[in-house]
Amino acid sequence: LLFQLAINNALDKPRTCQQIEVTFKQILKMAVTDNYIGSGMYDKICSDINLPKYIKKEKRPLTPTEKEAITQADFTDREKAFVYIIYTCGLRRGEALALSKFDFKSEGDKYSVSITKTLIFPNNASEIKPMPKTDHGFRTIPIPAKTSAFLKQYIAALPGTYLFTCRDGSNMTHSAYVKMWGSIVRKMNYAAGGTDAFPV
Repeated sequence: LLFQLAINNALDKPRTCQQIEVTFKQILKMAVTDNYIGSGMYDKICSDINLPKYIKKEKRPLTPTEKEAITQADFTDREKAFVYIIYTCGLRRGEALALSKFDFKSEGDKYSVSITKTLIFPNNASEIKPMPKTDHGFRTIPIPAKTSAFLKQYIAALPGTYLFTCRDGSNMTHSAYVKMWGSIVRKMNYAAGGTDAFPV
């Protein structure tokens, strides 16, 4: 079967296999909708597909070299805002991507951000969902002075509501995020003395 063959050719990349599966099933669902195949055929094709087990990489703290690279990298303002938020405030990816200018609050010399929602990627598209009202979900986090000084300028210059969007102002898609994150990692590598051929 062509579907399984495509997965077999990427067995060493479990995450890629998941994406192949999602894409192929979307194509088959469209074929069912357009009456090219029946729903029974869809179930038959998809039932015997074997995927490699996907194991998430273990999280680890930044090394001293990586911490130094954050301050030295030639980030765009958007990249810098994203890195500063996740690094100094400890936000998860989706929490940072869902932030709007209305989530930030100034009280005297104190600056904070309210975490009330998260952005997820069901496929390549994105969706903003409310956070659960728990200690680890709905919460308010103080922002360090150095980060707040930059964020205030960044937010004041935003043309729209959300901090991180695609070029057309729409919510960040998965492919747009991957492109942004790849740029961040590449610039941090350069700042640490690495090259494309020999990353640090």
